[in-house]
Amino acid sequence: MFVSIDTAVKYSVLRITNESDELRKLSVTGYVEWVLGDLRPKSLMHIATEIDAASGCVIARNPYNTEFPARRAFFDLDGSGRSVSGDRNEFIGRNGSLRNPAAMDRQRLSGKTGAGLDPCTALQQEFELNPGQEKRMVFVLGSVIAENGNVTQFIQQHRGIAAADLALSKVHAYWRNTLDTVQVTTPDQDLNLLANGWLLYQTIACRLWARSGYYQSGGLLVSVTSCRIAWRWCIPDKRWRANRYSCLQATNSSKVMYSTGGTLPLAAVCVPIALMIISGCPWPSHATSTAAVTWAYLMKNCITWKGAQ
Repeated sequence: MFVSIDTAVKYSVLRITNESDELRKLSVTGYVEWVLGDLRPKSLMHIATEIDAASGCVIARNPYNTEFPARRAFFDLDGSGRSVSGDRNEFIGRNGSLRNPAAMDRQRLSGKTGAGLDPCTALQQEFELNPGQEKRMVFVLGSVIAENGNVTQFIQQHRGIAAADLALSKVHAYWRNTLDTVQVTTPDQDLNLLANGWLLYQTIACRLWARSGYYQSGGLLVSVTSCRIAWRWCIPDKRWRANRYSCLQATNSSKVMYSTGGTLPLAAVCVPIALMIISGCPWPSHATSTAAVTWAYLMKNCITWKGAQ
């Protein structure tokens, strides 16, 4: 399960292997509940689903959403012989739950879609596996701006195993390039492992993109200082300028209540630790002999830059 690095598409790749000596007849079902707004109870009455005639994919839209009225969300499963449902009440059943949906007791989904339903999308496909046979299936959840009939083209471009493999290779390449840009070397191998991979990845994905994080799940934009310290050398110039603009907006709106001094703790370079709990907290004593180390010292002794900076 992963998200494309350059499009609003999420891939869920299912790999099934028949390790028995018998032919297996199976079915796989994917299910999503649409929000297409800030709160599902507010938006569900406005959501309409439909089956795209060209691709067979289920498309959902909320024309009453004032910010994204042209957006189309879709849920797709590669392969033929699919059955679908756009009615949550029908899929789950009266007084039912997702632990045991009523639709699992039927041979096929009804194909019911449209407006005025409790909106969802369920996709189901039956298939057979011979002994020792393996099959990969891809569920694709995405969003695209509808213009000039491009929705069907976008769906077909991002469906299937080949598209998923290509998207995953781009994700791997992006993170290798990003995480290798700054390398921190200390006597502590555990610290090196954290600083040169996981911490930067977690900070960019959670703190910067999702505006959340393990250490501060508040949903606010990060401050200029925090952003400048952690990501300046690891992201492209265009994306950096966009991030800096967001940080300035947060600062100007008085959402940032703190500032840091003229020296940087090693934590600031090791990516998100300057943000940990409170900005400017001292780095643990086992990492450096002093609580604050100048930037020049870190540049000279602790950091390896990839390429010309």
